[in-house]
Amino acid sequence: MNWIKKELDREQVKQLAAKYHINTLAASVFLRRGITRGGDMLFYLEDDLSFLHNPFYFTHMPKVIDRVRQAIEGHEKICVYGDRDVDGITSTVLIVDCLRSLGAEVEWNVPMGDDDYGLSFPDIDKAAELGGSLLITVDCGISNHKEIAYAAKKKIDTIIIDHHNPQGTLPAALAIINPKWEKSGYPFRDLAGCAVVFKVDWALHFSSTEFYNKEYCVLLVTPAHDSYQVQCISIKNMLETGRLRENIVPGVVPLEKSGLYKFIKDKEVLVFRKPEQEKLLAKAFPGQGEPPVLTDLQREVNTLFPEYVNKSLLSIREQSSCGRYADTPFSEIETLKTLFIRVVLKKAEPAVGKCLQRLDLVTLGTIADIMPMVDENRIIVKNGLARINSFEREGLRGLLLKKKIHGKRLSTWDIAWQISPIINASGRLGEPDKAIELLLTSVENEKQSLVDYLFTLNKKRKSMSDSVWEKILHEAYACHERTGGNGILIVSRNIHRGITGIVATRLVNSFKVPAVIVTELPNRAVGSVRSIPGFKLQDFLTRFKDLFSDYGGHDFAAGFSMPLENVESFKERYFEVIKTIVLPETEDEHLMIDAEIPCNYLTPDLFSVVETFKPFGEANPALLFLTKGVTVESCDVVGKKQQVHLKLLLNSGRFRFPAMIWNGVDFYKQRFNIRDKVDIVYRMKINYFMNTETLQLIIQDIYRHNVKQVLSA
Repeated sequence: MNWIKKELDREQVKQLAAKYHINTLAASVFLRRGITRGGDMLFYLEDDLSFLHNPFYFTHMPKVIDRVRQAIEGHEKICVYGDRDVDGITSTVLIVDCLRSLGAEVEWNVPMGDDDYGLSFPDIDKAAELGGSLLITVDCGISNHKEIAYAAKKKIDTIIIDHHNPQGTLPAALAIINPKWEKSGYPFRDLAGCAVVFKVDWALHFSSTEFYNKEYCVLLVTPAHDSYQVQCISIKNMLETGRLRENIVPGVVPLEKSGLYKFIKDKEVLVFRKPEQEKLLAKAFPGQGEPPVLTDLQREVNTLFPEYVNKSLLSIREQSSCGRYADTPFSEIETLKTLFIRVVLKKAEPAVGKCLQRLDLVTLGTIADIMPMVDENRIIVKNGLARINSFEREGLRGLLLKKKIHGKRLSTWDIAWQISPIINASGRLGEPDKAIELLLTSVENEKQSLVDYLFTLNKKRKSMSDSVWEKILHEAYACHERTGGNGILIVSRNIHRGITGIVATRLVNSFKVPAVIVTELPNRAVGSVRSIPGFKLQDFLTRFKDLFSDYGGHDFAAGFSMPLENVESFKERYFEVIKTIVLPETEDEHLMIDAEIPCNYLTPDLFSVVETFKPFGEANPALLFLTKGVTVESCDVVGKKQQVHLKLLLNSGRFRFPAMIWNGVDFYKQRFNIRDKVDIVYRMKINYFMNTETLQLIIQDIYRHNVKQVLSA
């Protein structure tokens, strides 16, 4: 593997460190990763939930709130339809929890057995039989045009809450909340389905406060030579809806005929330091009509934020973290707007507190659906992990206890590899209702029996996956060769539909090409598709849409169904198409070094920099360090099933560190021996064993000292 380290401008490192109050090592990592914009830095350096994007950016959010509130007040039955994977399961639990907490009568349903993904005609018939008049889809629905039209004929309104890629035209639903819809209004597209539901959850609870749908205006008047500058921002549901900037020459224009008067009409007007602002307004409009009624925001600010007591807007701006992360100059009127929003959020906490308790569910689904750990996903997961680690949810606590990882500070890795597969197994084997019931229940006896059952399903899922892998591997090699190394297609009636995605992912990881697994059921064929970075699936799948009954998904993970009689046509066309595609160029395998750490600086304190960049995951891999000249004090070959791993003790001169090299048995004696000085590329992690946490190095590559060259980039 090539070791690559980007060269940096030292002055840029110092400037970034000074601007964001971080050390130069962290600043150098940010620069090497290309993270320098204030809007991006914020989500790495802050964890306050007030920095999350406003749910009312979704243009259809008021429609959702009004219709759900109407259903609750009218005692209508609301039917929820979700999906079978972890994201769909947590989305279903979350929306059911939310609606019930608001007093709604709710029925829920998810695909069972060999049911297809997404809404079906029988599901709508069932909703009608139950007397449902409002149907809410979560983590699905964006491709269900015919089904939603059918629901309308049954006099059932539909709200779609989804995050999958839309396919051209949208279903004729009452409202659509989907960040991947280009007209959604939302500034961040990569939310998990459960995170989109969380946005609805928050907005519904916020709608019970005095602030919902009320129009406000923040006003700032400042003297400017022989005139007065008036700045206003109108705000509704904490979103800016308009802006006014006007220079007023005293005595020229009456207040009633000014742009200011029209702008603030019928709005509550808020100022900072009311007496001062009233005097300035009186000077701007001397003796000209009734002055506007002003509300002094400073009183609320002094009460809710003691750190700002008796401070001016200018000093608050200098102290404010919002100003620090602004990529353009942060003015006093922007500071006033931000203060107002912070006041609203603080006063709304009692109303929205219940939905914040559901961040554990949002975190489970976000990690399981491999959402990028950037933007607001970082704050969601930071807070959600803290809630998971508090073990408050009964069903989740039962899983952690049986897995014997309670008491450990769980990371994204723990969720992805130890918890998600257990929840996912229920959906893959056709019983997602069991996982939903577990996450909804608070009854101890029910909880334990459901936990035991999920573990049984997961064990069965593992066995099935391993068995299928052994059977298809030879065919996969042959197909890889047939396609010229462009892809793999496996079609079999002997693969359980619940593990097609797992097998496709494993093929992608092994062959580094897109993979399609199709399984034939008694009445149709269903397929899972997984891709490689840089090769998006939607355009590829569109070439076969005439053969599909339904298809959809994400950029790099998708699925489809089709009549059995179309399978042969699909295979023929696949082998024609796959040879014509151009996959993204793959570079030689390389390791991008985040920072080189001299031996004397390889100390436990280094982990504080690692903490800055957590949580790790998609689009934000764990930090990769390089240290030259550490000494190998001991080396043991270890492994449960096979002795293929190396356990080392390394000496940096000041500290000794335990280290692991997974599948590194061939490195011993070929690349190093005991007492050798070595150069290592490694990640740092906390190892938890016997209720004790220790710092451990995970070696990615190792050579004798000064053998390996580090390349510049």
